[in-house]
Amino acid sequence: MNKKIGMLCVSLLFASIVLVSSNTSFADNRECKDLTVSIKYDSEGHKDNPESKTGFWKSLKNDSLCQFTEKHDKEQISGEVTSWKKIESGNVYKSSTEEQKECIREAFNSPDNGEKAAQGYEFEYCGWDED
Repeated sequence: MNKKIGMLCVSLLFASIVLVSSNTSFADNRECKDLTVSIKYDSEGHKDNPESKTGFWKSLKNDSLCQFTEKHDKEQISGEVTSWKKIESGNVYKSSTEEQKECIREAFNSPDNGEKAAQGYEFEYCGWDED
């Protein structure tokens, strides 16, 4: 009986060491797994779409990151945010996981043409599954 308990303890210890020391993190995946990642962006020669910019702000304020990501992926919305307060007060940010929030913060803090801003595609990236 003591031998079985000892073997069980050794097995549990070994399994714990393997899980702790592995490079696998179960928190690394972002939640929007069903979206396609291949999008063709053309920053030249397109007209402004005021409806997509209005939709961008509404989505940023009201939608989850996955909803925002899906709309941007389908090119229904587009835009950029230059105010951290607007990002932080929107539901896209508030409803995100800590990992997604960190991704959004990094996107905003990476200068675009010398200014802090987050583009729609950067939010979209933060919503994608990493695998």
